[in-house]
Amino acid sequence: MAGVRLNLGCPLAEEAHAQDFRVHMHVGHEPGFVCAARDALTLPPANQLGMFLHEFGHLIGGPSQHDADTAILERLGVPILYDDRMMQYVEL
Repeated sequence: MAGVRLNLGCPLAEEAHAQDFRVHMHVGHEPGFVCAARDALTLPPANQLGMFLHEFGHLIGGPSQHDADTAILERLGVPILYDDRMMQYVEL
């Protein structure tokens, strides 16, 4: 994860979150960044970490949700789980 930075308050992340409450983070438009809506700070730590790791998984594993989750499991040994709202989390 060295060199990956967080862009908190990214306008695209804010817009996506306004359209879908589940969407808090994304990657892809700024190389080496995970972008996040400010509302991500209100989530429980398990969700914050799960979402960040999932997005990091896209950077190292590929574009699909499965690819991202698999990359984190294979490289870090951390399973990305989904709660009843279908939001990522990890067991802390």
